[in-house]
Amino acid sequence: MAKQSTETKAASQALHADAEAELEELREAALLLGRNLKDFGKARLRAAGADLGETSETMLARGREMEKAVEHSMRAHPANWVAGTLGVVGVGVLIGMLLRNRQ
Repeated sequence: MAKQSTETKAASQALHADAEAELEELREAALLLGRNLKDFGKARLRAAGADLGETSETMLARGREMEKAVEHSMRAHPANWVAGTLGVVGVGVLIGMLLRNRQ
């Protein structure tokens, strides 16, 4: 009976040691996964920042090109721009008057 108790105790300790080893392996795997995810997140953040920088530079360049095109058009055809501006203002005044009369 003592022999059986000793064997059971030894088997239990062996199972406990195996479980501890597996838990330690899982802990190490979880830490490695965490580090890899952290590195991946940092890399994606840097890439997104670079993409955002490139996009903003492109948009800024396009905006400047449009500004130059409008300025050139205004200098070439000032009467058209004045007439267009007066037309927009006139339409705004008419809409304002109509809405004011309805109230």
